[in-house]
Amino acid sequence: MFHLFSAANRLLAFAFFALCQSISFAQNQATVLPFKLVGNTIFVQAEVNGKSHRFILDTGSKEMILNSAYFEGNPMPWLNSSVADVNGKMKQSNFFQVRRLSLKGVLLKNILARVIDLAPIEKAKGGEVAGILGFDVFKKMKLTLDFDNQQVSIVEAAKKARGNPENCRKNIHAFSMNGHLPCLKIELEGKELHMGLDSGSEVNILHNGIAHENFKAERVLKIRSFSGHSKTSPIGKIAGMSLRQADLGEMEVALVDLQFFKDCLPGRLDGILGTPFLRQYMVTIDYRNKEVSLQKTRKPMPLAKNLGVNDFSKLAVPNMQILGYQRIGHVY
Repeated sequence: MFHLFSAANRLLAFAFFALCQSISFAQNQATVLPFKLVGNTIFVQAEVNGKSHRFILDTGSKEMILNSAYFEGNPMPWLNSSVADVNGKMKQSNFFQVRRLSLKGVLLKNILARVIDLAPIEKAKGGEVAGILGFDVFKKMKLTLDFDNQQVSIVEAAKKARGNPENCRKNIHAFSMNGHLPCLKIELEGKELHMGLDSGSEVNILHNGIAHENFKAERVLKIRSFSGHSKTSPIGKIAGMSLRQADLGEMEVALVDLQFFKDCLPGRLDGILGTPFLRQYMVTIDYRNKEVSLQKTRKPMPLAKNLGVNDFSKLAVPNMQILGYQRIGHVY
């Protein structure tokens, strides 16, 4: 009887917790957070329930994820707790109620985060990885990633102003939401590709089912999932990609079988534009108005060398939670 009463109380508490989610922004100014690049992974400091930790900023993750090394999660049997890695290996997760998540001037309350073991990520990155900040954190924000100064600016996403001159919008591109993932339409060899914007991916990715005559493999990318299993994919250069007729130049991409993820998303997905693409620009992602601004950066983009880890993204499906290439792949 005690266990039934306890479970019922937990269910009511969860429902109340979900209904009380809120976010507040700094008044009349942007919140600016410094970030640090470790390889091509973006790290920021954030406070969870009053304690500061280091987190990965990942626009490709659907949920906030916490490391079980720092946060003790609880099972919630009425919620889907199954996770699967890229190789389909299943794992169970727990949950943690984040009462307060502080990003300096931005305060989020009552977030239900998933708790799993992120030790492989910490090992690969050589430092604390308390968790991953994903779409459920950013969905009401307008984020600007300034790679020149290694800082992210956060403001509340406002309704789009009317009558903006066209020359002020030449670097602004509309995107569609494929589940939680912002997607741009890119042209390649006369074909339209739907490419997800993923700040958590350390490489640009194309689905290997798409023919690319001018792709030349240069080396092999070894991707190890959070369960320790690994896959290999060719990585090399490809030219001819364009966005609204603007040439994106030669791009380094990995050819990866994305069919598993394509089947799990509600819309079309042909590849991922990861941090190597994003860091060529000052990037502003406006989730409310579904627009991204790409202002060319002043600093040249360095060549990728022996990336420590690689992430695809985290995708939600009805019967289980899929954590894609969770930053645990090594490039050789």
